[in-house]
Amino acid sequence: MKPETISDLILFNEKADLLLNSSFANAMLRNESAFMFSWKAGENYEVILVGAEGESVDAAFLTLRMFLQNNDRISIRNIANLYSIETELMPYQGDLENIRNQINIYLDTGNGISFFGNNYSNRELIELLLYGSKGHSNREKELKLKELLESTLISTMFLNQVNSAAASLIRGIAALSEINKTAIKPST
Repeated sequence: MKPETISDLILFNEKADLLLNSSFANAMLRNESAFMFSWKAGENYEVILVGAEGESVDAAFLTLRMFLQNNDRISIRNIANLYSIETELMPYQGDLENIRNQINIYLDTGNGISFFGNNYSNRELIELLLYGSKGHSNREKELKLKELLESTLISTMFLNQVNSAAASLIRGIAALSEINKTAIKPST
């Protein structure tokens, strides 16, 4: 196996471990994200988001970006490409593709909640937060995100859905990392 390939797989695993050991992942993988809403007639409503927030979300999303952006050498797509061209990785290609397909199906599925008439997929929710504020400044996504964050109720629902989608993505990344560990063990 080429040294660059081993280096990329090791870097993928290091970033996966960084993400898995983050306070964000710790909270999300313990299912600590929740959206709570209470209201009584004639009174103001109260909404609460339970789970990770602030800097832990920022750090996690900057790391998640590496796995999602195809121009990054450790993106899920680029790692899958390595498994299709490196002879030593081919025995593990089916397992990797199975997990990758599960991740993509989940990301491209809607979550059943409509925000202002838009049914966003899990991928779109993550990308709105990532490219609307955390990792890049995409004007269109920034405007959509701003609209979603204007209302406390909508904002809390949206952030809970993003947290939930990110937690599932993190589980998939962890599974891919395990395949990498097995695949590179004979080479290292």
